[in-house]
Amino acid sequence: MVLDDIGDPADLSGLWPPADPCGFTLATTRRKDAALTGEGRRLLEVGLFTPGQALAYLTRGLAAHARTEPAGQLAALADDLGHLPLALSQAAAYLIDTGVSCAAYRALLADRTRTLADVAPDALPDDQPHTVAAAWSLSVDRADTLRPPGLARPLLQLTALLDPNGIPPAVLTGPPALTHLGRTTGHDDVTPDDVHLALAALRRLSLTEHTPNTPQQGVQVHQLIQRAVRDTLTPAETRHLARTAADALLAAWPQANSGQGIASHLRPAPAAYNYQNAGLLMWDGRRR
Repeated sequence: MVLDDIGDPADLSGLWPPADPCGFTLATTRRKDAALTGEGRRLLEVGLFTPGQALAYLTRGLAAHARTEPAGQLAALADDLGHLPLALSQAAAYLIDTGVSCAAYRALLADRTRTLADVAPDALPDDQPHTVAAAWSLSVDRADTLRPPGLARPLLQLTALLDPNGIPPAVLTGPPALTHLGRTTGHDDVTPDDVHLALAALRRLSLTEHTPNTPQQGVQVHQLIQRAVRDTLTPAETRHLARTAADALLAAWPQANSGQGIASHLRPAPAAYNYQNAGLLMWDGRRR
């Protein structure tokens, strides 16, 4: 028996089949709640492709439609998409359907005037119900209903302007971040504990990874999730978040206020400010 794409652990209440020597039950989900595990159940994490797996997947998929592309371009595309299987399958479908080259598709991805929806195929492969961006949008909606309600989305928006490879929790629980989250949610009493609960909600929906035992890189967000989140922001919201992220980093590293300049401290910081996403916005803001 296959229970596909479980949206809420509560949906399985009373429905888990008993252990049976004649078969087994497979449940798939993006959720990571503890309620999904239990006696007789085994959790199997399905992660990203390795670089080699991603290259092989793209090569085989295109070859099945008599398409070939330079291996270097395909490997670079896999890097652009963070080796995410869902994104790779939709990118391959786009290449096949439109006939554009891999290099041209990468240029579309890099074009900041386009959203992820602009580079999705018209017909999704493998009976997929949602584009990459839409699938995560649904997850964000769900995370925003978990405790504390309304905090997961603005917190994820803030992380979208920081380094996807690692954000120390102190950056997200310092005064600048708490002030921003309080104003955004309308609750001025947002606490570090609230932020940790919101991070747990995002992790349960597979939107972030949170490893408290590595404080310098405690929060990780896939680069395409960051891109999908930024696609939903207005220019004014993006500018405000860029400055909030910079303020949060400065608060986490007080030595950065020693007068040597913001760039000299933000670039080597363990939670490096994402210059690609926000550096120019900060420069524009300072000029104004």
